[in-house]
Amino acid sequence: MARILVFVLGCFVTSSVLASPTANEFVPCKKLAVKLLEHCLADDEDHCWQRSKNAHDKCVSDVFKSHRDPAYLEARKQAEKQLKEQNKP
Repeated sequence: MARILVFVLGCFVTSSVLASPTANEFVPCKKLAVKLLEHCLADDEDHCWQRSKNAHDKCVSDVFKSHRDPAYLEARKQAEKQLKEQNKP
């Protein structure tokens, strides 16, 4: 029984510390890529796809980096703690 409890607690702690982005955090990246592509194609520029892809890739990279930021992780930890406190019976 104790091993199961330790395993469950370990999974919870690991999942809250090693947070990963959710799909909705990438929506602005997709919108950025589309807008850049539309603008580029309207001006009939060369290399439109590559410029759009580069902007999208940088945005995605920034989203992942934000999840490794110690300040972000601490803020998330505090928010989860507050949520737990609010949901106590």
